Amino acid sequence: MSQPMKDKLLIADVDGTLINSGFQVPLRNLEAIEQFQRDGGLFTLATGRAIESARQYAEQIGLSCPAIVSNGSMLFDYKTDQVVWERLLPLQAKHYIFEVLEHFPKIGVEVHSGRHLYVIRMSEMGKKHVTDENLTFEEVELEQIWDLPWSKVLYAATPEELAPVREYTESMPHEGAYYADTAPIYYELHPMGTSKGDGMRRLAFNHKISLKNTAAIGNFYNDADMVEHAGAGAFVAEAPNDLKAKADYVSCSFEEGAVADFIGYLYRFWAEQ
Repeated sequence: MSQPMKDKLLIADVDGTLINSGFQVPLRNLEAIEQFQRDGGLFTLATGRAIESARQYAEQIGLSCPAIVSNGSMLFDYKTDQVVWERLLPLQAKHYIFEVLEHFPKIGVEVHSGRHLYVIRMSEMGKKHVTDENLTFEEVELEQIWDLPWSKVLYAATPEELAPVREYTESMPHEGAYYADTAPIYYELHPMGTSKGDGMRRLAFNHKISLKNTAAIGNFYNDADMVEHAGAGAFVAEAPNDLKAKADYVSCSFEEGAVADFIGYLYRFWAEQ
């Protein structure tokens, strides 16, 4: 049997890329991914979501290899239900959120710790986050989770409310960690040396796939490293214009099946290599 996608790796962002605004995977995407995998390709997800939040999509599709979760701070294998690799926030990073809690009382603050989500302060955008993603969480005081390992911190607020938070945090030292916009209403603190792009490189190395045989599609700035350094990179139609200008391909709307559209492009692209 011919397997034209053998030794090829395709990675897709979830929100605003793989799934539609109803939080469903369009049938067109499901069928194209299934064909891609039948043809020998490896398919997986790269998402800012934590383990349990991404699980429904990982299990619905049946991933070929571990997923990149928590924006690259972890590789998780849903087949074995095991963490393959992870990097945690350093101890000093736990001090950074004190300033945000004190100076910005309207900002929602969440701490992700492996499979668990802890809400330090709930906001309207934080409620949207846990509702949209159907997340199980526990509201706690910061002191209650101080000694736990932290995967990432998420600030949830309107774009207008996040603007001064972004300016403030970037002006303060944050050794061992970095900040990233993961959606217009989410601003996150991640361990240094982690990103979706780093996750892609680790997966490619683990599966002995050259970067020229990788492909990635996303919709926002936290996808940029992954998309720009893949052998073939795409942004969806709704992505910011400055990102689309750097892509090899701009797909149709995520509502219409952007991943399937990109897969069609990849068959043509790799056939010409």
